[in-house]
Amino acid sequence: MPVTRASSSLVSSRPVSLAALLLAFAGARVFYFTWGGLRFDATPLDFYFQFVDPKLLKEKLIESVTHLHSQPPLFNFLLGLVLKAFPVHYGIVLHGIYTLLGLALVLAMFYLMVRLGVRGWVAALVTALFACSPITALYENWLYLTYPIAALLAVSALLLHRYVSGGKFRDGLLFFATLAVIVLMRGYFNLVWYAVAAGAVFLAMPEARKRTAVAMAFPLPLLIGACMLTYVHFGTLTTGKIYRDFNLAMMSTPRLPRGIREKMIEEKKISGINRISIYAGLVEEQIAFVDAPKPTGIAVLDQTMKSTGHPNWHSKVFIKIAEVYGRDARYVISRYPGVYWREVLNHAGDYALPADQSDPFLNVANPAGSDMANRLAPMGPLVRGYDLITAGQWKHEGVAWFNVIGFPLLIAFALFVFARWFFWGNTPRCAGDQGAPAAAIVSMFVIYNFVYIAAVTIFFSTDDHSRYRYESTPLMCVLAAMVVGKAIDLLMGRGEDNRSKF
Repeated sequence: MPVTRASSSLVSSRPVSLAALLLAFAGARVFYFTWGGLRFDATPLDFYFQFVDPKLLKEKLIESVTHLHSQPPLFNFLLGLVLKAFPVHYGIVLHGIYTLLGLALVLAMFYLMVRLGVRGWVAALVTALFACSPITALYENWLYLTYPIAALLAVSALLLHRYVSGGKFRDGLLFFATLAVIVLMRGYFNLVWYAVAAGAVFLAMPEARKRTAVAMAFPLPLLIGACMLTYVHFGTLTTGKIYRDFNLAMMSTPRLPRGIREKMIEEKKISGINRISIYAGLVEEQIAFVDAPKPTGIAVLDQTMKSTGHPNWHSKVFIKIAEVYGRDARYVISRYPGVYWREVLNHAGDYALPADQSDPFLNVANPAGSDMANRLAPMGPLVRGYDLITAGQWKHEGVAWFNVIGFPLLIAFALFVFARWFFWGNTPRCAGDQGAPAAAIVSMFVIYNFVYIAAVTIFFSTDDHSRYRYESTPLMCVLAAMVVGKAIDLLMGRGEDNRSKF
């Protein structure tokens, strides 16, 4: 296809757009650090349930991460490496790592948009709205899995486009390796999630199935090995059963009227442990309702409390505690299913909320104030303004109308792009595409992850649903940029000339 003057100008504008984006990225972080008073928060390392005791990460790293029943091992392993190498200044190092993750996220979003034919300045603008937002600044400065997973999903989408459009084995290998890293870091991205994504790519590229099979099989020994290790130690192929039990309990038993719950306890239909909040930290009281497991000689499994004074949910006793809560929750749901389904309905609404309205950022923009709101007082108005402009939320914690309307429309757009290829073979080619349905496959990968995270968290997680959704938000921004780019092309009368840029 000959290069037109319009398409040539689009290509030449990309370096300028990228430079402007990177300048905005850097400037926003300086702004939030100085005027916003935002600092990297590494304190979750001491008390979050997901993290292994920092003392054990320093002293017994391999032993600890190979005996985890509640989490995949990779994130704690990486934390342990940082703690070992930088025992004093680990917070600074982690801040640097998260900033680099932010840079990788920005570059992946921008280049994926450009490869999908979005004009450089549109790609830069949409990416900047996400990357420079106060919500992204909060997540980038918070030690937790959310931000790394968001970055990895964006990078994987870019690699997927490169592989589908170019067919290079290296890109396919890197794509599947990135998916494997996600599985080894985040519990609900399991081997089934990997297999569905890999199988879809395999079927979508009939001319490269041998190459795809080799690339997708490359990380499998590590993934299967992790599953087998969990099975040998705990009799299950997946980690995180305690969270499934605890979340099911939080979505049912505590939601019963107190009188009904007390009657069930008195009639011994459910355990008295349900009088104790799961998150109260009253470990000794909870242990009284279960048979304590025999010591294993493995510190992370035997110690019920961390050296920091907080509960160690990696302890084997928490498997038994969770089983009691989970067993009672299933009994309650069998008798009062409406309790569970009301929670599911509430969660569906929460999934569309702005991502700041989730722990630990829930009160940053709350006029009532909190310790975090007071510490980050300058961030409050910025977050509220951003929620109003980008999510259409007129009242704090109210309905985010732009999200409620926009997410289904973006899903419909992605399905349209996919249908044009699948049913009519009429998907417009992307920049650099050699005929493969890159736009269609990437669009479906975006929707797959958005819907997958929604389903897992809405049905099986008790809280923080907009935080979970944030992991797929960069991908949804890519779809939004495609829509905006196509609209601009049509308005400027260049729909046909720039069809290869869609």
